[in-house]
Amino acid sequence: MMRGCKGLSGGLESVASTLGVPRQAGKSHQAGSDSLVTYQVYLKMKQRFFNDRDAKVAWHRGIIYGLQAC
Repeated sequence: MMRGCKGLSGGLESVASTLGVPRQAGKSHQAGSDSLVTYQVYLKMKQRFFNDRDAKVAWHRGIIYGLQAC
């Protein structure tokens, strides 16, 4: 999803920092903490870059880092 979002690059920490998403609990590279940050980053990206454009969000549905459902 980041490819369509100008100004976002790098890993999870970098993107979270750019979007102003703080780590709420735990340390990086721990499943629970990273999952929460990933979810919060997704919500912020959807709000900022895909707001009122559901068709663009739907295009990404079922795709995980280059893999997509058949």
